[in-house]
Amino acid sequence: KKRHRSHFSQLQLQYLDAIFARQHYLSRDERTVLAGALDMTELQVRNWFQNKRYQRRNRE
Repeated sequence: KKRHRSHFSQLQLQYLDAIFARQHYLSRDERTVLAGALDMTELQVRNWFQNKRYQRRNRE
C-alpha cells in the first residue's frame, strides 16, 4: 500500500519553522498542542521535526 505525501500550508510551515528556530526537539506534550493548533497529526509534526533535523545536519 502506497502512502501519500503530506503537503503543508504556508502558514503551517511558517509556524513550524519559527518553533524549530527556537528549539529542535519537542516534548510529547508540546507536540500534542502544536498538532492540535496546526490541524496536523502528532505523527506529521514528529516526522517534520525529524526531517528538519536531518536536513540541517546534512547541510553543515
